[in-house]
Amino acid sequence: MSPRTARLPTLLLICMVVIGIANLTIDIVSANESSDYSYILINGESEAEIVGYTGPGGDVVIPDALGGVPVTRISEYAFYTCNSMTSVVIPDTITYVGEGAFGFCYSLTSASIGDGVTELYHTFVCCPKLASISLGNNVTEIGELAFGYCFSLSNITIPASVNNVGSKAFSHCAGLANMTFEGNAPSMSEDWDYMLYSFPQSANLAIYHYYGSSGFSVPTWNGLPCVRLPVTPAAPTGLYATPADGHVELRWRTPSNGGAAIDYYTIYENNTAVATTTNTTVNIADLKNGQEYSFTVTAHNVAGSGPNSTPATATPSRLLTVTPPLLPIPSVPNDAVAGTGLMAGVAISVVFITTLGTAALVCWHDRMW
Repeated sequence: MSPRTARLPTLLLICMVVIGIANLTIDIVSANESSDYSYILINGESEAEIVGYTGPGGDVVIPDALGGVPVTRISEYAFYTCNSMTSVVIPDTITYVGEGAFGFCYSLTSASIGDGVTELYHTFVCCPKLASISLGNNVTEIGELAFGYCFSLSNITIPASVNNVGSKAFSHCAGLANMTFEGNAPSMSEDWDYMLYSFPQSANLAIYHYYGSSGFSVPTWNGLPCVRLPVTPAAPTGLYATPADGHVELRWRTPSNGGAAIDYYTIYENNTAVATTTNTTVNIADLKNGQEYSFTVTAHNVAGSGPNSTPATATPSRLLTVTPPLLPIPSVPNDAVAGTGLMAGVAISVVFITTLGTAALVCWHDRMW
């Protein structure tokens, strides 16, 4: 048994003891009541801050408005030791979640944090059953003990917005196996995972990041296994459409592959997929002459299909080959000087009118050269 695993019963006991000590009543002063929530009005009574919860628990979806005003804050310890709550969804209107707001909720299994929240400190400390966390896209700081002692947490995705992971942010998250970063590497406190910091030989955590991000290294980063994941290819460039009789020939340049080989391209005709190819040229047949068509191309790899190329348009048409009539060549003028290299010639200009299917002789004249 590894040191990391052997300490779990002890750590869980410590967490539960703290839960018992921390199971105190927090007085709410001058709070309004609205169903399951206690709240106060702030900012000239234009916003609400939740300061307590008295509901039945279970799956809790925090309202985005109370008393006719938007809810923008969750106070410190507002849901502290709410042991009946099994999941929580924080709406995008919330911009602040106080320290310990959901601490010691030992029945909590999942949490979804809206895009309004930017910082987390002690937020979900000692939630031993918390296994699923969805972080909002504007979180910049995962601070001290934000998810400390969340023993059941095995996977977490860190949004690209995060630029700092603080001290003990994931302390004693013994089950944490995969951490995926969507953006560049943030600043990591030396003891961001205190157990990893103290007992590195027991670590089973792997780091994943995406092609194009900076600050990571492979095959290891900060002493942990690190894997670079591919992203979808970029849009093909230089798409060019050449019209012909009843068909159009397309060609384009190979885009950046996103870290994995491009396995095929998809061709769209007027926003409808009409063909796939592994080449960078394709012929689109069975088109109507005189009708304009718009084409785009996407590239695909193991991560999926990338964005559309810039459109290229073309109008197929029927090209005619016309043989001009044979015409008599005028004789050399009498005043031509022998031995000068001059001779008589004829220039003929012909315009092909494809819409009429005929050729018109527009110019006939003698010229000396």
